[in-house]
Amino acid sequence: DEAFQIITQRAIPPTYLPPTSTITGLPSPGSYEIGTSLGTIVFNATFNQRDGGAETNTSYFVNGSNFAGNSFTVNSLTSNLTFNASKSYGQGACKNNNLGVLDCTGRIQAGSVNSNSISYLPVYRRYRGWLSDTTGISTGGQDIAIRSLPLDFVANANFGTFGTGNPTGTQFYVIAYFSNYPNLSNITQNGFPSLGAYNFITRTINNAQGFPVSLKIYYSKNGQTSSSTITAN
Repeated sequence: DEAFQIITQRAIPPTYLPPTSTITGLPSPGSYEIGTSLGTIVFNATFNQRDGGAETNTSYFVNGSNFAGNSFTVNSLTSNLTFNASKSYGQGACKNNNLGVLDCTGRIQAGSVNSNSISYLPVYRRYRGWLSDTTGISTGGQDIAIRSLPLDFVANANFGTFGTGNPTGTQFYVIAYFSNYPNLSNITQNGFPSLGAYNFITRTINNAQGFPVSLKIYYSKNGQTSSSTITAN
């Protein structure tokens, strides 16, 4: 019966699944303020053998260039860094086909597999909020005050519509962002065109990482005592 089955049935080669690999990093990949010291990033690359042979070697790469070991030191993040790993492995074993006969058709040969990629991205923060004193903005005396304002990572000139929150007493509203982006074409405050009610300068400050960044800074000419809804773009 077994011989008859072999003769009368068509042999179908087994399916061979190649190995896969994934990489993780600590600290985690993502966006960080430009100039951030990430310290030593430690990577871990896993290997899923599947139908390949045993793992023989692991290589790590940054922006396509190999580096030794599984760690990489970043003292100041100023450009995009993309990491991946490559796992080398031996030849896999043969498997039985649908007839129970050893069939090496499609067998996984010795080779290597690349992992996914993970990236560390430097971004510019932008700032908006109330300051009690703006006399030092144009002369460089307000760096710490500007850095203390609420901020986010979206470095563009389109803030959209937002509420200012309540000032403490009489304060001045400040909007600041990376100077490579266009000037604001519109500031409305509670529905009224207000671009002319703001002073405008461009100057460099040291961000919270101690890294110099050039900012476009808009700050209200007159003190305000109540919250507003502002559209800035």
